Amino acid sequence: QQVLKLSVDVYPINLQKSDRAAGMFWMEGTRIYPQNRKKELADMSEHGIQSVALLGLTLPELNTENGNITLKFNKLDTLVQEIKNFGITKYMPLYTAGLARDIKHLCNTGAVKIPFDDAYAYAIGEIYKHSREKAWPEVLFYPVDEIGNSTALVDEFKHLSTLIKKTPGAKIYCTVNNYASGVKCADSIDYWCANIKMPKEQEQDVLNRGKSYMRYGCVFNFNPRISRTLSGFGFWRIPATTMYFWNYQSIIGDPFNGADGHARDHMASYPSPDGPINSIDFEAIREGIDDLNYIYTMQQLMGKAKKVSKVDLAKSGQAILDEITSCDPSYSQYDLAGVPNEKYHEWRIRMAQEIMKLQAALAGKNGSEN
Repeated sequence: QQVLKLSVDVYPINLQKSDRAAGMFWMEGTRIYPQNRKKELADMSEHGIQSVALLGLTLPELNTENGNITLKFNKLDTLVQEIKNFGITKYMPLYTAGLARDIKHLCNTGAVKIPFDDAYAYAIGEIYKHSREKAWPEVLFYPVDEIGNSTALVDEFKHLSTLIKKTPGAKIYCTVNNYASGVKCADSIDYWCANIKMPKEQEQDVLNRGKSYMRYGCVFNFNPRISRTLSGFGFWRIPATTMYFWNYQSIIGDPFNGADGHARDHMASYPSPDGPINSIDFEAIREGIDDLNYIYTMQQLMGKAKKVSKVDLAKSGQAILDEITSCDPSYSQYDLAGVPNEKYHEWRIRMAQEIMKLQAALAGKNGSEN
């Protein structure tokens, strides 16, 4: 054991949450310690996660009667209420592959007498209607994962998307791991979530098509610098609204042995009987989210200064933002190659100083802008 004496400066700043959101793919409670579901949600919330993509372990229960299909939402309602209770209220992508599989089974066995297309479209409509009645976070229907993996997935996505669109107002989320495949499916996509490094021209094309642009990537990067960049300064430089991470806890065999399965475990936090054990990458992701909050808070104050004709007050803050924008000509969200770690700390401190300066100037002596 050691005792370390630390000296800490606490700045008089209340950070606002950035309008950029960090999200997490989540398996809705681990198979090892399902009793820790609420602790997992608390862990994500404390790290700044604002959205969870549900991977279909908890879906509406399907019942049949006289050849018709009905849905019960008891388990899913409980789950969503827990999510809301922890303030995770941004978009909720809902992976529906399991729903499609179960409906096909009921149709094939004769338990449901209507065609699959009609049954699937009905189920989507019921989920959408129920989500609105219960004030869930906005559900984004997620019918197929990573359409770039095969032509068959592109075809399946197009087919299921047509059925989802029979419900007016229903939105479709798509993990686009191949730009050309995304273009083929663009007419059906509302939320284009890409994991590939895309040049500015392709990102602008996504925006020109009227799509909401999102990103996703690995939660582990073997390098906290990269994880911080992905959720922070690198993310801010591109025109995406949300950054999702795979995965909160994707366990293959022993979660503490990365070499005992067909792929390594994907872990933001590791499972234990007492609750999650955070990875260094997850702590770095929180640092990146805090970077975004510093940027957003400073931008809001800069905007207020401009509105009251104090444009000069915003110049120093803009100089910091210009540095972040121009620091890496490769336009990479992942690395910001050539930018030393110390520069990240310098940007954070300079932004804090600008926030305090702007607060004081806008509030006068009473400091009411804090």
